[in-house]
Amino acid sequence: MRPHAVPLAVAALAVLGFVAYVVQVLDGPPGLADAKAADRLLADGKPQAALAAYDEALRADPDLLPARLGRALALAAADDETAAERALDTLVMALRPTAGDSARRPFLAAALANRGILRDRQGRHDEALVDYRAALRADAGTVAGPGVLDRMLHGASGTSSVAERAAYLEQQLALPPERRRLDCPGERQQQPVMK
Repeated sequence: MRPHAVPLAVAALAVLGFVAYVVQVLDGPPGLADAKAADRLLADGKPQAALAAYDEALRADPDLLPARLGRALALAAADDETAAERALDTLVMALRPTAGDSARRPFLAAALANRGILRDRQGRHDEALVDYRAALRADAGTVAGPGVLDRMLHGASGTSSVAERAAYLEQQLALPPERRRLDCPGERQQQPVMK
């Protein structure tokens, strides 16, 4: 083997990887690159900047599901819960008739789960439970919550899945009102959003 063959092969693989990335971005639906950039901004704790990027993605494609869902999550992160719930309501209404479509089902499940989380945080536990159950029926795998690897890598040890929270709410709502413990301190920070 020639001494220059290995570095040349590595360089060729790097170029091929870059070309594949560019093709993926260019071949993706209009607005997808903006939606991915917005996702990164939201993950970095910049909801206002994320909103602007989601709006840009939606100008390119008003029906781009990752951008529609991400925009609702950015609104919630920006503490505009009314607008966030309205955006999630609109998304759920648009997706329910297409629940049989395997490509759209995960977005329906995520929208329902996030609307449930929002309602749960507002103390609307009965409505949250309805949303959690519907999310699990739509696509339980999408809303399964962080797995062991995610919990280890991201320190999400105190989080619960949609199924776990639904089971807890069912148990608590079955108790007499004076014995219920529905709100847990720090719950707002621990319950992850679903994307």
